[in-house]
Amino acid sequence: PTASCLACSWDTTLLHRMGVALAMECRAHSVSVLLGPGINCIRHPCGGRNFEYYAEDPFVSGRMAAALIRGVQENGVGVSLKHFSCNNQERWRFVVDVIVDERTQREVYLAAFEHVITTVQPWTIMCAYNQVNGTYQSEDPLFRTLLRDEWKFQGLVMTDWGATNNRVAGIKAGVDLEMPGSVGACDDAVLEAVRNGTLSQSDELDECVVRVLSLLLLSKEQLEIGNANDDDVFADDDDADAQGGTHSSLERGTTINNSANDRRLEAHHELAREVAMKSIVLLKNAKSILPLQKDVSVAVIGAFAKEPRFQGMGSSEVNASKVDCAWDHIAQYTKNVTYAPGYHRHKWDEDDAPYVAQAADVAKQADVVLVFCGLVEISESEAFDRGNMDLSPGHNALVAAVAKANPNVVVVLSNGSGVAMPWVHQVDGIIESWLCGQAGASATVDLIFGKASPCGKLAQTFPCCLEDEPGAKWFPGVDRQVQYREGLNVGYRYYDTTEKDVLFPFGHGLSYSKFEFTNLSVTVVSTTADSVQVSVSLDIENVGDVEAGEVAQCYVHDVESSVYRPSHELKGFEKVYLKPREKATVSLTLERRAFAFWDTGTQRWTVEAGDFEIQIGASSRDIRLRQIITLASPDVTSEQAKLSHPPVSLPIVQLDDSDEAFKAMLGKDIPIATLPSKLEYNSLLGDTLHTLIGRTIKGTAVSMMLAHTKTPSEEEIKFSNELLDNSPMRSLVLFSRGDMHFVLLDWILHIMNGEYLATLWKMPWMIFV
Repeated sequence: PTASCLACSWDTTLLHRMGVALAMECRAHSVSVLLGPGINCIRHPCGGRNFEYYAEDPFVSGRMAAALIRGVQENGVGVSLKHFSCNNQERWRFVVDVIVDERTQREVYLAAFEHVITTVQPWTIMCAYNQVNGTYQSEDPLFRTLLRDEWKFQGLVMTDWGATNNRVAGIKAGVDLEMPGSVGACDDAVLEAVRNGTLSQSDELDECVVRVLSLLLLSKEQLEIGNANDDDVFADDDDADAQGGTHSSLERGTTINNSANDRRLEAHHELAREVAMKSIVLLKNAKSILPLQKDVSVAVIGAFAKEPRFQGMGSSEVNASKVDCAWDHIAQYTKNVTYAPGYHRHKWDEDDAPYVAQAADVAKQADVVLVFCGLVEISESEAFDRGNMDLSPGHNALVAAVAKANPNVVVVLSNGSGVAMPWVHQVDGIIESWLCGQAGASATVDLIFGKASPCGKLAQTFPCCLEDEPGAKWFPGVDRQVQYREGLNVGYRYYDTTEKDVLFPFGHGLSYSKFEFTNLSVTVVSTTADSVQVSVSLDIENVGDVEAGEVAQCYVHDVESSVYRPSHELKGFEKVYLKPREKATVSLTLERRAFAFWDTGTQRWTVEAGDFEIQIGASSRDIRLRQIITLASPDVTSEQAKLSHPPVSLPIVQLDDSDEAFKAMLGKDIPIATLPSKLEYNSLLGDTLHTLIGRTIKGTAVSMMLAHTKTPSEEEIKFSNELLDNSPMRSLVLFSRGDMHFVLLDWILHIMNGEYLATLWKMPWMIFV
């Protein structure tokens, strides 16, 4: 499953097991570094790559990613934690400038990275394409000052593919590895910088070289260890049984036979099913329509039932060992089933009216209708953002028509991020299955028929409509600049602080069972100038008749603060699985950061003395238990912190995103977005299409991208065009594998800009190069 699905499991143990499995697959293919996970904050529901990221909350993202990474790296494979930082949209993704205040950056957009780096030390970190406050992330000094000096990061920093803007500046910032490698296109600039003293060979360049070599040596060492230890993995079940053991080590494709390979793939397919089953979220279950009884009469509507959308589109696409199909799996529970496609699976602009009419007719004949719908690949992908929160064209009309034809409707959604549901009150059941991986379809059907109880919880808020989003006015920005004027008010931090209605709140997820939360005990164990330890315990009892899982979510509310703070913030969670009438005690520890905010004046995490309310809930809007504690602290908040984020009375009625408020947050004037007066290295290819040479370059590039298939799909065509239109001209050199040099790019830009004398002047040197 994709990250936005995984986060909804709220199960770090499960993610660790998945990490181990990913390491197995990497080692079977001699892969040393896994290019993930991505832990950027889901700032806006329309972000094109939201499916690659975990949550709108950095606490969830950091803990889930750390668990997965631990599983991967404990088994000799590294990860590349990405994309550092503020990579929250696809529009202008190579060049967009994110304007964000320091406190928001620290508390929302960097906090997950901080947790992962300081707890599990990923082998590598991948920088983002975008700029933050005017600095490209491929040359951000934070890699030295923050990651290495403050967080003590020991690994390698690499660029995202084609993210290099200025390689000399990147090396000075501590970005070690340029990917995918420009085959020497940047070498002249680096050598000249060393010669003229701009770049220190001993203190800057050699450091990068050492870290690259260290990664190579570490990878080689781990591969050799794997080859020595993995020969017998999955060799033969009878041999393992005879030895009284289980296969716990890892395997390599060069040392295992086909039978062993099949065993590994099947074991991981079953794990994929379990992960999906524990991540899928039951959003609505009116009249207890679910679970369905065996042999019930079912109308299955929607092409996703036969051809599922189980993963995101773009560079994260994988070749699955096999893909389950809901239609096939339903047959295990009932033979009384009919089907209608409801929409065309791939032709998104086709007239859906005949499909909808047929689906309504089929729905009338059944006891219960299952509608499989959501977002098709062309609606949600890397390279472009969604233009709205609607389902793919025709899908909303399909649900409405089917609900009118039959009152017993369950909608099964496949999507990577939040969607609008204008039909929410017209159906009895809603299952958010996300992009739940190769075994997700069978997991979904098992949940529908009650083989297990749903236990997933939302890791992002579903707003009632797009206009309710706090950053809606500022997404995706203007003139390649996006301003994060909502500040700290991302996701539930905004919705709960303003008490605005939502479709489904953060942390929400229903079950076939019921749980009681009791016996909350909160004890302040210790407080010093540098540390705080608070012990939290409570009991959770399954008072229903079904074995199920529940998540204890711990939120902290600062009762009175001298600076603005959201009404509450998640600072702990634990998932438990309980049989009917079983009770478990959940214990959590809250440390200093659970009560702190970033003070831009003192440049430190500050805990103000006073009262804090510890809240335990089943979601951010379903708080079951509360207890107030009092903390002592010598910290004094700076005046700068108070001015940048002044306190407000809760709930706030309206977010203040005025120029004055944002200027105060930034502590400086708001940068003015300006576009270059002529085409240059960071002009987008889409900006050059008014020129013949620009159109020729794009046409050639599209043809090259689609050359692998005889008949490109509409999805592939759109992806290629969007990707190229948003790519800067420097990418032509960086992705050319040495076939193009910056001198040639200069010449092309001169032609495009009508600078023909400069073109003639550079012609001899261009030919020489």
